[in-house]
Amino acid sequence: MDDNMYLTNIVSENESLRMQIEDLNEKLESTGLSQLYQLREENEHLTIEVSQLHVQLEERNHQIEILCQSNNRFENINVSLQELLQQVASQRAELADLKFVLQEKEAAIVALQAQAAAAAQQQQQHDATAAQLTAELQERDAQLAAAREAAAHHEAQHREKEQALLQLREEAAEQSRLRCEREHATGAAAAADEVAAHEAALADALAREVAAEKARMEAQAALQQRTQACEALRQRCAATLAEVEQLRARLQQAEAAKAATPAADAIQMLFATNSEAKALLRQHVHEACAERDARLLQQVNENAALLSRMALLQAESEHLVKKLKAAQHTAAAEDYSKATFTSGAPVAVAGAEPHGTLDCVDYKSKMAGKRTTMEKRVADFLFPLTTTSGAATADAPAGVTMINMRDLELLLQELLNYQEDTENESSTRLLIKDMEMEDQLAKLFATIRRLESERDSLLKQLQKEVFKAVKTGLTPKKQDPVHNVRIEGFDPDSERVSPGGVSATGPLTPRRRGLSSTNTSTSEPVGSAAAVLSPQRTAAPLYADPCRQHAAATPATQEAPAPKERPHNHHHGSKAAAATYEGQGGGRKTYNQILNEQNRRNLGPHNNNNTNNNNAKTHRVSMPHGPQNKNIFVCCPACTYEQKYGNVRCELCNTELVFAP
Repeated sequence: MDDNMYLTNIVSENESLRMQIEDLNEKLESTGLSQLYQLREENEHLTIEVSQLHVQLEERNHQIEILCQSNNRFENINVSLQELLQQVASQRAELADLKFVLQEKEAAIVALQAQAAAAAQQQQQHDATAAQLTAELQERDAQLAAAREAAAHHEAQHREKEQALLQLREEAAEQSRLRCEREHATGAAAAADEVAAHEAALADALAREVAAEKARMEAQAALQQRTQACEALRQRCAATLAEVEQLRARLQQAEAAKAATPAADAIQMLFATNSEAKALLRQHVHEACAERDARLLQQVNENAALLSRMALLQAESEHLVKKLKAAQHTAAAEDYSKATFTSGAPVAVAGAEPHGTLDCVDYKSKMAGKRTTMEKRVADFLFPLTTTSGAATADAPAGVTMINMRDLELLLQELLNYQEDTENESSTRLLIKDMEMEDQLAKLFATIRRLESERDSLLKQLQKEVFKAVKTGLTPKKQDPVHNVRIEGFDPDSERVSPGGVSATGPLTPRRRGLSSTNTSTSEPVGSAAAVLSPQRTAAPLYADPCRQHAAATPATQEAPAPKERPHNHHHGSKAAAATYEGQGGGRKTYNQILNEQNRRNLGPHNNNNTNNNNAKTHRVSMPHGPQNKNIFVCCPACTYEQKYGNVRCELCNTELVFAP
């Protein structure tokens, strides 16, 4: 019983709970809480769709940006279209001007032809007149020649008559003289008769002479008249020739004016041809003008076709931009965008970048070929549009075939690559020019260095040749093969050089700076090649004689020896002077002997207090390689080459330089 009661209670509770659940469900349905899960699911689905739409929106924004860039490129094309329109308008204006100018030139040609015909007639008339005047001039010249011949004949006759008259006078004088001599004895009456007869004969001769003179004067007057007539004819001929020259000048001016026309060569031949040639010339001129008009018309038609193609391209670009802004792409456009814009692979034109030192001519020809190819591709791309489309505008592109986006993108990319290539051309050529300039500078520097080395070598060779010539001219005698170089009048304590000077064969020791000009001029004999110091070198104190001791007195208390206290023979460096010097205890010492004596002197004690004043007046020489003489330079007495003091032989002429004490 208990179990049954328990089960009945459970069943009743379940029923009550079911009823409560049904009530709750009714309440949930009435309040709308049952749709919460559905709304959550829908919200999740909507969130997923929103994320997908965001991705699509980003893609569309990217596409719109790319298309805006393409629109900017199309704006550049629009600018080029406007320039083409301006060029076509200017060409049309030029064509109208050319037609007007052509009409004017045709009218001018007709007028010039009329003028040429009139000028030709005038020239023919003037030629006939000139021929007549030339014939008259020839006749008058013949008459003038005949008159001159007659005058010459009359002059010859007059001269003959004068000669005959002179002979008659001489004969009469001779006869009268003879008769006077004969009749001097016969009588004066007969003489008078004879004289009267001779005078009558003389009067007759004078009358004949007067008649001949009168005839000559008449002939001269006729000759002058004919000469004046000839001069008048010549003046008329000159005037006629001047008129002919004026007409020729006018014809030349007309020909020069005709030469400015396009048919100048044909017009120049106008005066040399007949009427048939003139007609043929007119026909050629008209044909040339017609051909030129046809070419101009063809160019205008081509420009108009190009403008129409560019207008269609601009309309298509604007239409595509509007469609893309409205986001009304088809699935094919989306596939194209995914395949084209997500890859990011730019379209490259092979061979667009010049390499290294590419030849400018080849590069220009290649760029011209690319430009021609690009223009041909643009024309081929636009030609189907002009054949299949009607009148298209930016607002109503009806009847226009849709452009393949792939082809359009490739074409625009190639146009941009071509523009970049043309921009890179100038920079590449500048780099090439810089490289060539650097190569030229390197070559110039190498040439400069080579020339400097050649100059130095030539200078050295020239100096050696000069020294060799000097050495051959100053070669010592056989009895004195070695230059005995000595110092005359040197006082080491007072550091002065006496006026004795240095001879050509004297000791080779440096001369101190600061010597007076008088010492230099008086110490060196004329024609000597004495060893002197360079004025740009610095002199140093000299060593004392290694074989003799210094005087105990200070340099201030010592005096320079007088020139008379030294033998005069030292100035010439002869054998007698050498013997005299050796007799005094000096002797000739070599460079090694001087070094050995100096070393022995340095090892032994110095007894400077036991010296006498006579040592200051002896000949002393400094050590060749001492520290005080390192900046001293001397000149070789043979070749005058400047070198350091202390060399045993000259560096150029190899002359032995003995440093004697």
